[in-house]
Amino acid sequence: MRQRPPADESGHAIVDFLDEHRLPHSPENYGFAHTYFEGADEAHFMAVANLIDGGYRLRQEDVRAISAPADLHGTATTIGELSTEVMHIIGATAQEANAFVKTLTLTAAELVSADGSIHSAVARMVSVA
Repeated sequence: MRQRPPADESGHAIVDFLDEHRLPHSPENYGFAHTYFEGADEAHFMAVANLIDGGYRLRQEDVRAISAPADLHGTATTIGELSTEVMHIIGATAQEANAFVKTLTLTAAELVSADGSIHSAVARMVSVA
């Protein structure tokens, strides 16, 4: 198995690898190369090593084919749970906003109805604050 580059050189080795294969410096490609150099995933390492043996230059399609598929079910579950939580927060916020508007409207009506004068309403508001 290929040895992992020293920690201080791993970034340079990955950039050199991407440049050698003319792959864009994207998070996807950087992660792909890191997994290869790390060597912990034997299947990933062997798939890459077998392709590049003899000077084959990797293409973006090769990176996608070798990379592990995303956990779409787990992601969907997480998104569903987050969506439900956000909807609960929105509902609670709407209820609080409605209660505030109702209180504000009733208080304003009470202030103005005392004698119909805006001066007395302002005086009452100043005395409460």
